Amino acid sequence: MAQYYNYDNTGLFNFGLSIPSQDAFIQNYVDTFGTQPNLTSEELALFNRSATANPRAVLPYRTFPFTSGYGYIIPGNPYTFEGFDPATNIDLNGNGTPDCLDSFSGYNSSFGAASFGALGGCWNVLEDGSYRPIQDGLVSGNFEGFGGDSYNTIQQQRGYLITPNDKIAINVLGHYDLSDSSTVFGEFKYVVQTTENESQPSSYWDLLFGAADNPYLPSFIQPLASEIGGVAITTDPIGIGQGKIENERRTLRGVIGLEGFLENDWQYSLALNYGRFEFEQEGTENIVAVDRFFSAIDAVTDPSTGEATCRVNLDADTPQVTTAFNIPVYDPGYFSFTPGDGSCVPLNIWAGADGISQEAVDWVTQDSRDKTTIEQFVVSGSLSGDSSDYFELPYGPVFFALGGEYRKEKSEATFDNWQLGIIPEGSQYQAGTFISEYSSNNSLVFQPSIKTANEKGEFDVSEVFVEVSIPLIEGEMLAEELTLDLAARYSDYSTIGDTTTWRANLMYAPHEDLMIRLSQSQAVRAPNITELFGPEVGTTFRPTDPCNASVIAGIRGNDPAAADQIQANCVADFQSIGYNPFNDAGEYVYSDPLSAAFPGVTGGNAELQEETADTTTVGFVYQASWLEGLSLTADYWSIEIESAISSVSSDDIVNGCYIGETLNENFCSLFTRNTDENSPQFAGLNFLRSTDVNFARLETSGVDFSVGYDFEIDDHTFLTKLSGTKVNEIDQYTNPNDLSEVNPELGEVNRPEWAGNFTVTWKWQDLQIGWQTQYMDEQLVSFVEVEAYERGDYDDSVVMDEFFQHDINFSYVLTETVKMYGGIKNVTNEEPFLTNFAYPASARGRFYFVGFDMQLN
Repeated sequence: MAQYYNYDNTGLFNFGLSIPSQDAFIQNYVDTFGTQPNLTSEELALFNRSATANPRAVLPYRTFPFTSGYGYIIPGNPYTFEGFDPATNIDLNGNGTPDCLDSFSGYNSSFGAASFGALGGCWNVLEDGSYRPIQDGLVSGNFEGFGGDSYNTIQQQRGYLITPNDKIAINVLGHYDLSDSSTVFGEFKYVVQTTENESQPSSYWDLLFGAADNPYLPSFIQPLASEIGGVAITTDPIGIGQGKIENERRTLRGVIGLEGFLENDWQYSLALNYGRFEFEQEGTENIVAVDRFFSAIDAVTDPSTGEATCRVNLDADTPQVTTAFNIPVYDPGYFSFTPGDGSCVPLNIWAGADGISQEAVDWVTQDSRDKTTIEQFVVSGSLSGDSSDYFELPYGPVFFALGGEYRKEKSEATFDNWQLGIIPEGSQYQAGTFISEYSSNNSLVFQPSIKTANEKGEFDVSEVFVEVSIPLIEGEMLAEELTLDLAARYSDYSTIGDTTTWRANLMYAPHEDLMIRLSQSQAVRAPNITELFGPEVGTTFRPTDPCNASVIAGIRGNDPAAADQIQANCVADFQSIGYNPFNDAGEYVYSDPLSAAFPGVTGGNAELQEETADTTTVGFVYQASWLEGLSLTADYWSIEIESAISSVSSDDIVNGCYIGETLNENFCSLFTRNTDENSPQFAGLNFLRSTDVNFARLETSGVDFSVGYDFEIDDHTFLTKLSGTKVNEIDQYTNPNDLSEVNPELGEVNRPEWAGNFTVTWKWQDLQIGWQTQYMDEQLVSFVEVEAYERGDYDDSVVMDEFFQHDINFSYVLTETVKMYGGIKNVTNEEPFLTNFAYPASARGRFYFVGFDMQLN
């Protein structure tokens, strides 16, 4: 293998390339050298491991190995395709090997025998502005990897593990007795909470052009740039702007009402409730003005001063140079300033953090502002009592409650003009107009192809309800109690029309120690204000492409029929855009061509309808009279939700398109593929819309249980309790065209089959000590679907082991007004899951706390 994977012999690289089958390698070797290879036992074992390996993996330090926070420089001109030679005679580290052959990233970026070409680069720009050959991490494909120099685009040195959080809360409660039987009550609440976080990187740029006359080009690449007309740099910048975001949440709530008793002891309540929630997000230097960025990096030397300046300052007619393959998608032009007015400040992206001046940052970046306001106004009234003044059943009166409510909700979301794409003062176009009037762009900032718009909406609902409790039997043999509770609610929404919910509970106690309960209900949940009218905002997605040949091959190993069907659907989709996924030998070889996440939008869905849940619960409560302090409970529950409202993940959307007998337009219509046959990303995913939708059906069932035993030994009191849940299934039927097509969720992250808590508390005089253990069954890591794991896409490393977290707490009463408390959270220092920052354990790890409670008389 060393002879074959040798650049001097075959032009192939000895690291990072996919391992072929043993037969394919032997044939390739014979075709190249004319002789049979002499394979060692280690090489044979490598072929075997490759043939039996799972097609996907989840590992730490995920990244895209073709960029870095300060950039990868490539020895090629992306507009003429000159250069891109793996053997480019530049050797910065002096090891005698051309730097592009010191890493797979460098080889893959150039035009080698088996490389992708015209990708990231061969040299990494360091924070201090120095340069060295790229250091690879673990290579998992042309566009995927773990660790290495690219990792600083994902995990930066600066950032909050626990974000700053300031909170002020005012809550005033009051009441005034008008008489012995009526009271006026009121409540006022005001809460202000401010948090801060960092948002870098705020953009990504593939193959930014560096012209030969750009004075910022590194000296080592300047001769080559002069020879071929320019070179390129790919960067996900982490040094342009502060990237800080301050979030402020303001909650205001006011309630005034009247409550009391009538002469027959019926209780009434009338109330007015007003609430307002505001969420305002202000960013500092956290969004990049795209036209300014492209203009600022196209620097030249001003002949009159000898200093660097923007080319557009000297020549108002100079065309704007963007990226060779339009990543990100952008329609070039000068929109936020007037070319030739001298306002452009040059930006040096070739020299790390030290090369970026604050003046350039001030001109290229903008501060952001987003604001969401939700208002609610409620008028409600209720009346409750019993029927004893009018009639009684043999075992007592009927207890009742009835009432009504009118509720109106409003929401409004607004964004700053840069995100909305509104032309500012100083532009060559009319200020206050939209950029979309002059180009195919929708925004002035990254990503410019995504449209962000202010959004507002409102709805109102009128409701009436009634509840009754009917005593059927009481105090009889084998029937200490038999009670039937009934409830119903009628609602009339301005959005979805009228709905009705109901509930029936039957409680039966054959013995004073045992209560058996049965409940059947149908509940309706209307879409809330955010689900309906949440603003559509831009975001990025990077789902695994289900049409990838390697993904289909992994499925075929466990379910050939399913793999054939998915491939057939993919082929049909590709044919619709004129793409051929087969090679000359007729083999299906489509490989995801994306080198970055792609744009999309997420937001509310005004077409949502209500979801309906049918719930059945059967259980018992046992409190032993023969052993004081012992209690047992168990409940079986089953829930079926029709048209469940839920957000569909990007992976579920693209998978849902291709899994089935035919293409499922309910999901296929939510994303698009690149249809430009001249683009390197031809047929790759390029847009996706994620929103809440009404799923066809969701089914789940399980058992809740608890065992408690409280007892005393002398003057010591012990309280113990074990409670838990066993979930049988969580099945989503997400294809309304095929209700038998199930998407199982049980066992995925945050959906364990078993979960529970054990607590024990010891009380003695003024001292109290408690212990709590939380348990969760094994789960898959985030982003892994249980069906993908079961069909063999991943190995067992994606399964997180059973989780236990132990906490201890204490309190001690020092005086009548002072109590000391403290404890240890996460005693054994459990860590979050591989793909999570703070689940199921906090990012704090083990921590200790102590405090005092004081009462002022």
